Amino acid sequence: ISRVLNAEKVEFWKNVDGFMTADPRIVKNAKFISTLSFEEAAELCRFGAKILHPSALEPLHKSKTIVEIRNVLKPNEKGTLISQVKGNSELAAVTGRKSLAAISVSGNEMVEAFGIASKILTRVADANIPVDVIATGQANISFTVEEKDAMAAKNALKDLEQFEIKHKEKLALVGIVGNGIKGNPKVISQVFAALSKQGIKSEMISQGASEIDLSIILEQKDYEKAIQSIHDEFF
Repeated sequence: ISRVLNAEKVEFWKNVDGFMTADPRIVKNAKFISTLSFEEAAELCRFGAKILHPSALEPLHKSKTIVEIRNVLKPNEKGTLISQVKGNSELAAVTGRKSLAAISVSGNEMVEAFGIASKILTRVADANIPVDVIATGQANISFTVEEKDAMAAKNALKDLEQFEIKHKEKLALVGIVGNGIKGNPKVISQVFAALSKQGIKSEMISQGASEIDLSIILEQKDYEKAIQSIHDEFF
């Protein structure tokens, strides 16, 4: 409706002030975010921020409409403004979610072969299992699913006898979002330096096509420590 009407502004009234630089239940010194771009806000929602549904902002993408998150308990205070204007900060926020599993399919038959990734992911899709993060190599493709779907995903691939199929559970996703990530290798090096200081290893790494986000899969036991260490590095 807002897009059709060419609305100047849309307000979402919630029970929070707006987006934060991290989940305040994990990071006690998380900061309020005053402005975000549409791309940043949408990525944060996809990574697990519960403020908006991941699809809520799609109709307004590339429009002139401004979105504001407002707190119904603080009607006189401003909330997070979301617009086409890109923020100045390198990182907007660190977020994520737990209870994931990684499925790894490997074999020399993958090298220079056609359609292998499609064959694998189609089987998983036919089993009605959503795939999250995907990482590929010359002879390997790995992807994450919800932990509850891990065995079903592995069973969907059992006829691919020429490949070795492994899975690992009790994993978590840490998502780093910010316009400063794009074309700036310094940001990514800082992220992994922060994790290295805490002795946290990564299971998988993936960057989205928008290049403003970075997905890191790690052991679930390190989830809160990883969020805190990255937040401390940038905020």
